[in-house]
Amino acid sequence: MSRLPPRPGATLIELLTALLILAVLTGLVVPPISAVGDRLAVRAATRAIVTTFTDGRRGGLRYGRATVEIQPTGLRLLVHDSVAVQHDLATRFGVSIQSSTPAMTFDHAGLGRGVANGTIILSRRQAVDTVIVSRLGRVRH
Repeated sequence: MSRLPPRPGATLIELLTALLILAVLTGLVVPPISAVGDRLAVRAATRAIVTTFTDGRRGGLRYGRATVEIQPTGLRLLVHDSVAVQHDLATRFGVSIQSSTPAMTFDHAGLGRGVANGTIILSRRQAVDTVIVSRLGRVRH
């Protein structure tokens, strides 16, 4: 039984068909994966904000005064005007930050002073989370 050699164009057509199927499957899988990455990044940035406000409250109790400053790229915790913690959330997680309040100061009793309720909105593409800080410094999201 003799075997005929493959036609020259047959392998090219098979290769192009396989690449087309791979491209379609990749197009279906990549967007959900990137959406999951966006949600995880926003969630991690939210945890950093909640932790920083908790540390600010503890700093106020321990040192008499601590201030959490919210900046367009991140936030920082100041204890007696010295930077104790600084988070660059825009670089680290790729999120954008919008805040209704620029800072909150915690006093010796751990209570927030000088601010009404504040809202911090974190977003990355379609993923969005909101952190609300009460006038007394309690955080919820």
